[in-house]
Amino acid sequence: MDFLIRIKNGILSATYKYTGVSLIIATVFMFMYLYIRRIGVKRTIRLWIRHLKTDKEFRRVFFFAFYTAMIIGRTLFCREYEAHPLRLVMQGWQLRNSDNVADSQSIENILLFIPFTLIGLYAFGNRIFQSRKRGLLMIMGISAVTSFGASLFIELCQIIFKCGTFQVSDLIFNTSGGVIGGILYWFVSKLHHRQKKASACVIQT
Repeated sequence: MDFLIRIKNGILSATYKYTGVSLIIATVFMFMYLYIRRIGVKRTIRLWIRHLKTDKEFRRVFFFAFYTAMIIGRTLFCREYEAHPLRLVMQGWQLRNSDNVADSQSIENILLFIPFTLIGLYAFGNRIFQSRKRGLLMIMGISAVTSFGASLFIELCQIIFKCGTFQVSDLIFNTSGGVIGGILYWFVSKLHHRQKKASACVIQT
């Protein structure tokens, strides 16, 4: 009986663990296939390389997509099968686990989402804000909504695909990290704006 249970868990684990990543890879491949079918493989490769070299926004979006894929890989596709993903909903707040061993998961969840909003705002900031002033409160609000939405998507996928456990603490820590990333973006943007202003004054004089 135990042998059959292990077989069942192994099959379910393989199915749930790789269905999501297979679906994403297949979807991205089909987008590429449609584009390649229209203009050809060589032209697509040359166009991609040219944009990577010359288009600053393309590079920023690429790095954002790369980091987002890393987050998804870490939080979904590198997890083992979990039969009861809702068994630890209100846990994960402590810095030590039940065995009194240091648990860095909460800190890792914060650090994981700092680059997410930081890179994301650099990639899409011009489209998001357009001509509006990039105030701190607005950036914090956008960062909080974006990081919370992304974290909620991940947590729901963990329930659906049974990889990892749904925890409210993950939502809070991930959102906190996203807000910190937004604050860093605002701070760096202010410094960059002041440097550009100072350079313009030097050129005029």
